[in-house]
Amino acid sequence: AAPKASGLGGGSMKKKILVVEDDGSFRGMIKDVLEEASYMVTEADDGKTAQSIVALEKFDLIISDVRMPHMNGIELLHHIRRTNQVPFILMTGFCEALEAKEAYQIGANDFLSKPFKKVDLLKVIAHCFPDVLSSSPSVILDEEYHKIRLEEFTSGNLLQFSIYIRLSEKKYLRIAEAWQVLA
Repeated sequence: AAPKASGLGGGSMKKKILVVEDDGSFRGMIKDVLEEASYMVTEADDGKTAQSIVALEKFDLIISDVRMPHMNGIELLHHIRRTNQVPFILMTGFCEALEAKEAYQIGANDFLSKPFKKVDLLKVIAHCFPDVLSSSPSVILDEEYHKIRLEEFTSGNLLQFSIYIRLSEKKYLRIAEAWQVLA
């Protein structure tokens, strides 16, 4: 019998996740969180290495940074989408947020804005596994979000609200957290 997975990594078998991140300590932290949630994790330190690993192994999910040497996350996503529809999550920093719209159009399933919390990582991953989540109706998020001028977000150098970029009527990407200090 196949091993059962527990926690948010639930489902009938452990899910295999490829984590692609050039910062070794950050990649290790993600691996620890995922293994604690009963996921099987393989690591790659850049897109080229990930490309080679994906050619040899099948994964249930790929999580990739955007900015990496040799092959960035967007290029890796392009390569993967030529032959594979595996769920793909991109980790983005504030400066890469505009690339998120392009990535969403080519098939990224979700995004994590750096820095992120453990719970945010596990929640985004859980959304990629519909067999793990209870079925819920698709919600149009445009009804929950409203346009406002950028000046209304700040009080001096402190953000009063979280900032999101609209990717579609059902998908928004948080690029800045409320009460974050602007540099």
